[in-house]
Amino acid sequence: MDDPATNHAAIVGRRLATLRDPAMRLAWASDLLQKMAAERAVSLLAASLGTPGRHPDQDDLFLTLTLALVQPELAETRTAIGGVAARQGPTEIAWLFARRPDSIPPLGKLPVPDHGRGRPLTLGERKSLARGRDRKLLLRALVDPHPDVAAILLANPSLTEQDVRRMASRRPIEPSVLEQILAQPRWAVRYEVRLALVQNPHLPLDRALPLAALLRRQDARTLAKAPDLRAPLREIAEWVATPATRH
Repeated sequence: MDDPATNHAAIVGRRLATLRDPAMRLAWASDLLQKMAAERAVSLLAASLGTPGRHPDQDDLFLTLTLALVQPELAETRTAIGGVAARQGPTEIAWLFARRPDSIPPLGKLPVPDHGRGRPLTLGERKSLARGRDRKLLLRALVDPHPDVAAILLANPSLTEQDVRRMASRRPIEPSVLEQILAQPRWAVRYEVRLALVQNPHLPLDRALPLAALLRRQDARTLAKAPDLRAPLREIAEWVATPATRH
């Protein structure tokens, strides 16, 4: 007998495969999840999870659903899904999406980069520089602590994946800057960017935990042994590294 959840995942996956633009895919998935009952969303996530440690590509349904759920505008949806999974299962979905105590390192006062003007630049001037194409200025803007500057910079077509990986790896860093990276579909779909985000202690756990389920097995093995990785993330890394283990 066919499984309704599996059939539903196949239908959603086929529809998603017709959308090639990452922004359109995430927008469609976000709208779907917000309109869907939490119980059905849990079933869809469970049916699309597959074997942890695989190499998800752009057409991977669980990847797209996860990237939609870690967006700030889906916070209520994410909480509802986590709550249903915590009460009813499956354990894997509860483990990834249910609320957990979080601890983010203190930031202190984050310095504004020196742009060589002999004076501090206004926020408006820093935003203007983030829109430019001068590589020297863009590299300085990469360490700007303000999330509004980061949002403009991340939309700049001159930015490279290596630049964004550097930004995602920086610490200390405002958590909202890391969330800006996730909010840009162009970068959120890049595996190396997500790998850097998972390891950054300033990314809130409710964003980092689902991303950790998307680790490749070799990276999961490495992170499972990383003493500086937060314990819940190490647990997920261990699960991805040895997918036969059930929690």
